[in-house]
Amino acid sequence: MHIASWTRDLRQGGKTGWEVHYEASKQADGDADVIMLSIGEHDFDTPEPIVDACIGALRDGQHHYTNAGGIAPLLAAIADREQDITGVRTTPANVIAQSGAQGALFSAALSVADPHDEIIIVEPHYVTYPATMRATGAKVVTVGCDADHDFAVSPDAIAAAVTENTSLILINTPNNPTGAVYPRDTLEAIAEICRQRDIWLMSDEVYSDFCYDADFVHPRALKGMADRTIVVSSLSKSYAMTGWRMGWAIAPEPLIEAMNDISLVMHYGLPEFIQTAAVSAFADHTIADRIVNRYRARRDLFIAALAEEGFQAHTPAGGMNVMLDLRALNRSSEDICWQLLKEEKVSVLPGDGFGPSAKGFVRISFCNHEDKLAEAAHRIGRFLRRQGLNG
Repeated sequence: MHIASWTRDLRQGGKTGWEVHYEASKQADGDADVIMLSIGEHDFDTPEPIVDACIGALRDGQHHYTNAGGIAPLLAAIADREQDITGVRTTPANVIAQSGAQGALFSAALSVADPHDEIIIVEPHYVTYPATMRATGAKVVTVGCDADHDFAVSPDAIAAAVTENTSLILINTPNNPTGAVYPRDTLEAIAEICRQRDIWLMSDEVYSDFCYDADFVHPRALKGMADRTIVVSSLSKSYAMTGWRMGWAIAPEPLIEAMNDISLVMHYGLPEFIQTAAVSAFADHTIADRIVNRYRARRDLFIAALAEEGFQAHTPAGGMNVMLDLRALNRSSEDICWQLLKEEKVSVLPGDGFGPSAKGFVRISFCNHEDKLAEAAHRIGRFLRRQGLNG
């Protein structure tokens, strides 16, 4: 049986870092004592007003085909939001609805990269990035960050990685897994690289609402960047709509047209009732404000609880995760995660799965109830003391 060879290249090694999470999920089904801190999934449901809007749309007969790129009210709502927060003129023709941010990443990459091209990814990066970009046939080039300086991004390192074949630079701020928020001077320098070398910039802004200690700078709003920036985002995190698969991309009209063609042959449009629910979400930003404020409090609670155990974790400026530096153990972070799950029933992710820059770190999600976070900090502290660490 023949299977396309390019599909075997997607994982490149077989492991993604999620194996610990998958095993922990199985255990959690039969053991309530397992604390899941390995996934960016809310421990609460989508707010009722959004659910009610979806139910109303279903009862209203919204279960038919839609335009491949999204219904008009949704595209208008996304365009209005983008223009309001960036000041950059944005019309519905600049927007396409996609199956989550992941769908937007995939179709946007296919639209701008040819097999002979190169795509630069800044790491640590979300685990799907390399495979998504490799699906275009392009070569993926990674540029690391400085773990000892809060995972700071080096524009000089990005510039050094650029070649005549570079067609796209992919960034993620606030970053998953590190929570780093790119400062303006860093983004200005990256924008200058894109302008000088005629390169697309793809900005994954899924966590843009989750900025706690730094202001979010919109790359698309920088000088000369509206015509070469692809914004990717979704409602998954800020509106607790992970399973709804409601994402979008914002880009120049010719690129949106190409992405529409891809959408037509890939999923032929998204469910109208989900899109209508998304319109209702955009109409009430207080929902996102409440969710973000809760996660800010969770971050602070977990960092403080870990400090009480005698351990200092890097405090993320944004996002939904904490990076804990365990390089002093001089062991594989994957091995540490497996042992932590076995001995303390706490599930976290190895940093190695997010790129070499995160080697020796573990990613801890604070997407769980406050009581669970406090207990997890206690168990992690107890575990690390057994490993010979004293904070």
